[in-house]
Amino acid sequence: MNTETPTPTTHAIAIGLLDAPSLDLRADRDPEKLEQITASIQRHGILQPLIVLRTGDRYEVIDGFTRLICAQRAGLEVVPCWIRETRDASIEGQKYDTAVMRLNLSPAEEAAYFHELFLGECGQDIDVVAARVGRSRAYVDDRLQLLLGDPEILEAVRLEHIKLGVARLLNSIADESWRRYYLRHAIKSGSTVTAVALWVQEWKTTHGDQVARPAQQPAAAAPVVTTDYHPHRCYCCRQVDPREIPESVSIHRSCVMRILDPLLAAYRGETTS
Repeated sequence: MNTETPTPTTHAIAIGLLDAPSLDLRADRDPEKLEQITASIQRHGILQPLIVLRTGDRYEVIDGFTRLICAQRAGLEVVPCWIRETRDASIEGQKYDTAVMRLNLSPAEEAAYFHELFLGECGQDIDVVAARVGRSRAYVDDRLQLLLGDPEILEAVRLEHIKLGVARLLNSIADESWRRYYLRHAIKSGSTVTAVALWVQEWKTTHGDQVARPAQQPAAAAPVVTTDYHPHRCYCCRQVDPREIPESVSIHRSCVMRILDPLLAAYRGETTS
């Protein structure tokens, strides 16, 4: 008994009859990679047929849209295709599997694709999306939450400036200004999940229980406090802000008393004895 899956029949289809996929997994295509594939097609032709879905007199590309783009660049008029007659649940799973193997999808691209499935064919059911693409519910939900989070964090993941685990932690910070502050530092320092987890815990301990950030008093109303020492308190504005690390400045004590203190007092609208 022969249990091998029969090889599909390959059909030569005119490029003009082929349409882009209704859901394109690849948000951006590397121009250099496109040039490489185009050059390969010019030398050897298309080695792996496209998979297409018959839609009346035309065909929707299910797998191989990048090859189609490169075939057009290479000047081909027809391309080899395997034809699917009906759209069933396996089509999107097959598209996703081949894209993962060949395109190395980023979490941001997966997020966009899963979201389209979630809103469209899968009836806003995460479990259906997970079954469609052969991933766990947690895997799909992580990427959907990325799409629903801070757009700057999503862009950082798309550009591969931060990892998904870092993005997940940063999105748990409710305050946008702090979230963006930590994002900038995560990108600049290449911070690990462990480091960012400590940042987030510090923020939650210090600020997370505040319903709203207290309004800052105008500088003129801020009293001069000389006894409440803090290593990170700014001598000029008298504030402590973990986002601002004070710098050491060499100055004579007599100059502080004779020049700097009177200037600061005048700036704050205070009187000096």
